[in-house]
Amino acid sequence: MIKYSNILFFLFILSSCNINNTTNMKRSFYDSGEIKSESIIARGLLNGQSTHYFKNGNVRFKSFYKNGLLDGESFEYYDNGKKKAYANYENGLLNGQSKKWMRDGTLESEVYFEQGSLFNQ
Repeated sequence: MIKYSNILFFLFILSSCNINNTTNMKRSFYDSGEIKSESIIARGLLNGQSTHYFKNGNVRFKSFYKNGLLDGESFEYYDNGKKKAYANYENGLLNGQSKKWMRDGTLESEVYFEQGSLFNQ
């Protein structure tokens, strides 16, 4: 009986430890209770999608991270849900097409970056 209870105790302790799972979803909320942001944290760094919201629930920013650095597409929106800006990142540096729109949806500017530097065409 003692061996059985020791095994159960060991299994309980083992199951309560977070040995292999180092990825967590971090969420923050406005004082009123609405979701403000949610981000994937792995090994203490942003890894994966990070999304921030307006109080009305619409997405404000949506970006992707790898090892704490922006990596991939990044979007910014107006509170009415229309696109405000788009950029692509690679290892934390702007890389590729970046666009900015006016509130009415009209394209305001479009530029290209190469490894963080503005690319002149």
